Amino acid sequence: MLRVILSFVWLADRLELHRIDGEVARRFEFLDADAVYASDAAGNVIEWLCDDDRGVGGGDPAAAAFDGVTEVGLPAPEPLALVEWLTASVGLSAWGSPSKSFVWVGDRTARFVVLPVGGEWYPTDRETGIEPMGVRVVDDDATPGTHSHPELPYEITVVE
Repeated sequence: MLRVILSFVWLADRLELHRIDGEVARRFEFLDADAVYASDAAGNVIEWLCDDDRGVGGGDPAAAAFDGVTEVGLPAPEPLALVEWLTASVGLSAWGSPSKSFVWVGDRTARFVVLPVGGEWYPTDRETGIEPMGVRVVDDDATPGTHSHPELPYEITVVE
């Protein structure tokens, strides 16, 4: 647990973290992880997950290696239709219990968060909206190539 606290301190020294119920971090037991949130210069909400089973730079938060993005938000007017496209065209799988209000597509290590347009980016009151998004995915089970959504400005490139 000390590694988690150190990594959050390292981030807090560099960014203004969003508080959740007065706390800097939020525990997600079902993910075995803690999370902190901040906004970048453009106002995008960024979540950092610190999984219980991942080490942080030998205990030195300054040496922590960010090895990829865990989640990318994809708002949609019809979230389940976007999930269908991601599974049928891109070859990814829904994870967890899909609903009209929230769906993970991918797996525990990397996933898309599909949610309705007009909702809020947790833990802020900033409204979700559609912005052009290009994402490069490495997944042996997905369909290689570039997949452009026919209606939304989302492009997913699967590399081997």
